[in-house]
Amino acid sequence: MLSRDLIIGLVLVHLGSYAVGIFKGEKLISSKVGTGLVHGRHKKGGSSQQRFQRRRENQAQEFLDRVCLHSRENLEPYRRFINYISYGGPHQTVTQLQKRCPFLQSFEDQVLPLLEVPSPRKTVLEKAINRVWSSYVIEWQED
Repeated sequence: MLSRDLIIGLVLVHLGSYAVGIFKGEKLISSKVGTGLVHGRHKKGGSSQQRFQRRRENQAQEFLDRVCLHSRENLEPYRRFINYISYGGPHQTVTQLQKRCPFLQSFEDQVLPLLEVPSPRKTVLEKAINRVWSSYVIEWQED
C-alpha cells in the first residue's frame, strides 16, 4: 500500500478559512484556498446578543455552503480516482461541514482520521499531507 501513489483529498476548514487539495502521493496536483466572513462570538448579554448570535450562525452556514461548493469543484474531477479523504480543523466545524455537504458524505467510507491543523493556508495544506502519510510504530515485549 505504501509503495503506491494514492490519490488523497484533503479538506481543511476553520470558521473563516478553508483549504481543499488533491494529492497524488505527496505531490499537490490541485488546490483551492480561501476565506469567508464569520464574526467572533459576542459575550455581552441582552437582546442584541441573540440577534448577533443568529447573524453569526447564518454567516457560518453560508461559509460552510461555500466550502462545500469549492470542495466539490476541486474533488469532482478526481472522484473516481480518490482513494481516501482526510479532514482537518476543529471537530465541530468539520462535522457541520460533513452534515451540510452531500457531496462530501459520498466519501463516508474513505475517511481517514481527523487532523489538527492551524488556520488553513496553502502552506498548511502542503504540510498536512505529511501528517496523513505519517504513522506510529509501537513495540512491546512480553515478560
